Amino acid sequence: MSADGFSGGPPPGARPDWTIDQGWENYTQAEHDVWITLYERQTALLPGRACDAFLRGLDALDLHRSGIPDFKRINEELQRLTGWSVVAVPGLVPDDVFFDHLANRRFPAGP
Repeated sequence: MSADGFSGGPPPGARPDWTIDQGWENYTQAEHDVWITLYERQTALLPGRACDAFLRGLDALDLHRSGIPDFKRINEELQRLTGWSVVAVPGLVPDDVFFDHLANRRFPAGP
């Protein structure tokens, strides 16, 4: 086992870089509704606490429009604006995998 608590390679179903398909189409309407509720609750707390650039970024990505963000959809805009993308991973990943993704302008996120 490595220092970060992982042993072996990626779990079954994950690619060698530990990425997986997000499976956005498999989310239920109830899950999308929960996302919208939480997103609206949290973003209501941001004015006066988050910088204007962050708030503009949220607006630009339109994360709450249809519920849980579809990585394919937001990556188009994120890539255009920043050169970054979001990749789905099965959960926590080893440190070296996490930092390799960041070094290549990919932010690993659980689906």
